[in-house]
Amino acid sequence: SPGALASGARQFDFAALAVHGNDIWIAGSPGTLIFHSADAGHTWTPQPTGCAAPLGALCFVDAQHGWAAGSLGTILTTTDGGQSWNVVRSGGSRAALLGVFARIDDVPTELIAQLCAEEGYLGVVEVVGRGDLEVEPAAATSERDRLAEAAVALGACDSRLAWSFPLRQRGLEFDAAAVVELWNRAVGGDGLAAAEAELVRRIRTWRPSVIVTHQAVATAGRGDAALVGRLVLRAVESAADPTRFPEQLGAAGLRPWEVAKVYGLVAPGEK
Repeated sequence: SPGALASGARQFDFAALAVHGNDIWIAGSPGTLIFHSADAGHTWTPQPTGCAAPLGALCFVDAQHGWAAGSLGTILTTTDGGQSWNVVRSGGSRAALLGVFARIDDVPTELIAQLCAEEGYLGVVEVVGRGDLEVEPAAATSERDRLAEAAVALGACDSRLAWSFPLRQRGLEFDAAAVVELWNRAVGGDGLAAAEAELVRRIRTWRPSVIVTHQAVATAGRGDAALVGRLVLRAVESAADPTRFPEQLGAAGLRPWEVAKVYGLVAPGEK
């Protein structure tokens, strides 16, 4: 029904599209569901995949035979138009390490490289705040592309840059209250609640054993970092609670997840 896509769409970041005649398939993050329309988009049916890893590509050679590919080396196939999906390949079902940071420049490159590239842990980097509110030069590489290239170079499996939570560029620092007000305007409501819901959805998607993030204690001029640290701690508790954000468990097909450990980064010169 149209409502199936309408309710589910709020829980997904769509990144993949396939069209064959009047048949349309769309998918994204999480990869738990692929949405199918057999009538050029008038009505939609959710198709469970049994896989939570984000999907970034879809391909159908006819109305029955198709493939979906995504994070963690995931490749799915269907021979019945998506009514059932089978795993052809998967490098892992979940991430061992999830890094959550306020800005791209906050990503601890040496730590990610050591754990992912050298020790082989499946790692994902999530950046909460967009730093591109001001207009960038036309030739500048987008923050999303910078993050993706850096993550691959460091050995991480994937990276995400949240688009709903803008931050001012370096040199225009604000305390946590000002950042929250900026997010309130960006989402047209409660920015903190929206950010927590997003982080909970990411945790339930990646199902990490360990999260690395900022310390929840404010440092001079970096209210955004401490805010993200506090939000992560709150989101970790909420992600394990089935009564918190239940729409993620129903409409998106995710399930509660309990993180084993959370580590806060210590700024240079601090103990």
